[in-house]
Amino acid sequence: MKSSNPVAMKWAMITALITMISWFILYLTNLYMNQAVSWLLYVVYIIGMVMAMKEFRDKVNGGFMKYGTAFMIGFKVAAITGLASSILGYIMSKWVDPSMMDAIKQKATQDMIAKGLSDAQIDQAMNMTSFFFKPEFILIGGLIGALIFGAILSLIVAAFMKRDDPNAEPTAV
Repeated sequence: MKSSNPVAMKWAMITALITMISWFILYLTNLYMNQAVSWLLYVVYIIGMVMAMKEFRDKVNGGFMKYGTAFMIGFKVAAITGLASSILGYIMSKWVDPSMMDAIKQKATQDMIAKGLSDAQIDQAMNMTSFFFKPEFILIGGLIGALIFGAILSLIVAAFMKRDDPNAEPTAV
């Protein structure tokens, strides 16, 4: 079987670039805190995975691809895209716009007020979660989250994209 690394790297870079451009657009339009809009970035992840798996299966590997290979391609796309996105988030929150973290804290406080939490509960929640509002957590937490979510997405997408070769010898279990 041929190596999937060049295809995975190509689509990981394309997906990372599109994700970063999309994030900049969300930032410039002040929609980066809108959770519903932010979820659209995961569509970019899925499309990147599908395109990488499809290219490898159809153009590199003769129309066939095992589930494990499909998973690894998707995971590589997610990992590299997640790394790029985490680095971007760190740079944005540390140097480009440090006030971004204050805006996120303010939105979290407003959301808790809307849910009817008391001032004491809000203060307690903000004190407990203050660690999460630091650029370093954006970098590390974002990467860990991208790896976990990327693995889950890759497992699902790989199930649809795999295509077993009917002429291949069965592997012993």
